[in-house]
Parts: sequence; C-alpha cells; structure tokens
Amino acid sequence: MRKHIGPGWSRAVGSVLEGSRETSCGPRGCSCRKGTQSNWSFRAVADAGPGQEASRCLRASGQTLSCSLPPHCPPGPTSAQKAPLAHTDPHCPCSRAILQEVVDSDLSDEAFPFSTHQLVRVAGHLVRAIRLSFVGELGWELHIPRASCVPVYRAVMTAGAKHGLVNAGYRAIDSLSIEKGYRHWHADLRPDDSPLEAGLAFTCKLKSTVPFLGREALEKQRDAGLPPAPCVPHRGGLPVLLPTVFMASFRKVPMFGLEAIWRNGQVVGHVRRAGFGFTLDKTIAYGYICDPSGGQVSLDFVKSGDYALERMGVTYAAQVHLKSPFDPDNKRVKGIY
Repeated sequence: MRKHIGPGWSRAVGSVLEGSRETSCGPRGCSCRKGTQSNWSFRAVADAGPGQEASRCLRASGQTLSCSLPPHCPPGPTSAQKAPLAHTDPHCPCSRAILQEVVDSDLSDEAFPFSTHQLVRVAGHLVRAIRLSFVGELGWELHIPRASCVPVYRAVMTAGAKHGLVNAGYRAIDSLSIEKGYRHWHADLRPDDSPLEAGLAFTCKLKSTVPFLGREALEKQRDAGLPPAPCVPHRGGLPVLLPTVFMASFRKVPMFGLEAIWRNGQVVGHVRRAGFGFTLDKTIAYGYICDPSGGQVSLDFVKSGDYALERMGVTYAAQVHLKSPFDPDNKRVKGIY
C-alpha cells in the first residue's frame, strides 16, 4: 500500500499513486491507481475475493470508478464489463531492455520516470504502461485490452527469451514482496490496524490541511499517543506503536503465518505473514509484538531482545529488523543495480 488516496492530491500529468481508495466502509482490500491526464481517474485492481468486496463497498457508498475485476463479479458500475483489461508485469534488471524492443516509446528514466504512466504501443497494440513495482525490481505493469492480451504477451516473451525471461505466479510475488518489505493488505495489514500502528503514517497527509476519510480519528490517536497493547498469548498481542517487525530465521524452515514470536523466553506476538526470501536466503516473517509487562514498545525494547519463531512446537532463533535489509535505499525499482 503506497498512499491513502483522497481529495487534494496534486501531482504532475502522467503521475501515478497506488494505494487504497477510502470509503465509508473502509478500503476493503481495494488497490487503486490514480493517474492524471487532464484530470484524475481511478482504476481498481484486486483479486476475486477482495475485488468483489471492494466493488460492493464502492456501490454502497455511491462511488463509481472504472475497474479491472474478475468477470464473475456482480454487474454494476464497477464491474469488469465496463473495462475488460488484463495486465502482465515484466520486472527484472533487464526489463527495460526487453520492453524497449517491443514498445514504440522511450523507456529511459528521463522519458519515463518511476511512478508515472503512459499510453504506449506494444507490438502495435495500445496499452497503458505504469512504472511501478510490488516486487522491488525495475519494471512496468502493462494494462492490456482483453483482445490484445495474447499478442502482447507473446511479443514480450519472445523479446525476453534471450534474457532468460520466464513466467512467475503469485507465490513468486509473495516471496519477492515479503523480502522487499512491501505490505500485503489482506495479511500484513487488516482493517483494525491504523496507519500509525502499522508504521505507515507517511501514506497519510497529516502534515497538510487536506481532508480525508478517517483524518479526525488518526489525529486523535496521534495526539493521545498509542496506548501500550496488552499481551494476549492466544492472539499474540494487539497492535502496538511500532511498525510490523521484520524477522529473519537463521534456519530455512517453512512458515506460513500464525507462528508464535518469542522474546527472551516469553510469547510477545504472532506472525502475520511468512515466506522464503531467495536473495536473503532466509525464512522471513512479519508480525506485531507487545511488552508482556504492559509497557509501551520502544526501539530499545525491540532491539534488545533475543527472538525465536515457533513452528509446530519447535523454536528457531531469529533476528529482528525494523525494515527489510534487502535494498534498503530502494535503488532497484529505479533501475540502479
């Protein structure tokens, strides 16, 4: 999630914001991209379950937007019938070289900066290229009209064959995103986590006067300070004022979420999401932690403990981080390798 999108956002023509579209019943897992031409337009991109929920939520709140949702979503102003699009996303160090062979536009940093979008032609077919990444690598999302999907896909794969381009699915996205430190809405983040609790206050316009849904509640929480969270062993603790901690196991042990987090011999939380990072060569897990004594969790508290992750009754030593050690300067998405 990049931004809580709302009124008052000002960006240059062709720029893109990716995040959650706030409604009276919450974002509900809807990821919206906001790109400008002469005005702002929205495109919701979500998987079947969250997408259907987002569609119903938007209709209930009286909002409409053009959507790319699965064909079986119920009909309405946000259904897939309004905008039958699919997308393919080449992301790798050589993605610029691959796409430049089939795209009629300049893909250099100067002509096509990060977090912008353009209408381009790929193998003669008009598509919208968006330079964003959820896997932490240089790349573009190609949003393609349904009738053009097959020829565009084949052109990209043909151009990429000499570079070793292969297909990858959602398990690859899960692994790459967890290694990069990108949060998943449905797993790492939930409707009961506030941006302050999740360490994502930067996604909100709290330093401006821009109104947005939920601003008053966030300001109240910020001014009052986040209270210490009670440690409830069977829940692994409620959200605390620190961002989700990033933990790397010293062993290659399969973990999938809900494993217990131990600190100095006490359970202080549970894993929200886990996966294997192939670049770091470690099992990675995210989770909130709490102080069993009832105090607030400070940076010193996080850094001073000895941690372990428990899987099926066996504990494995782990190292805690406040952010991913993979590409901490965010260079790779900008093509700096």
